[in-house]
Amino acid sequence: MLHDRINDLKSELIEYAALVERMIDHSVRGLLEGKRGLLVETIERDEPEANRIEVEVDELGTALIAQFEPKAKDLRTVLMVLRINNDLERVADHAVNIAESALYLIERPPVKPLIDIPRMAEVSKE
Repeated sequence: MLHDRINDLKSELIEYAALVERMIDHSVRGLLEGKRGLLVETIERDEPEANRIEVEVDELGTALIAQFEPKAKDLRTVLMVLRINNDLERVADHAVNIAESALYLIERPPVKPLIDIPRMAEVSKE
């Protein structure tokens, strides 16, 4: 039972990571290609979904600790998932910040070519 719940927790985290990766892609691509729709999607659809999953993962992990009192490896796994969840939440917030800034920037003439941004996005996704 405990291991099934830990696997559920990991699955939720993987779903969250995939969503955050998509948010980064959409916000950066929206900026580079001037695609307002991708930027708005990141802010209006993906952000609430990301917040929902983040809360779910946090609640699942907390409930798992309270209910099963995991020891050793299992406890470390749950704590690791909760830490990663926190980091993903911050990255999702940054993706939204990029999208919000990009909405402003795509309406103005470029100051210089955005050469390094795709490389930074790839590094952050890794």
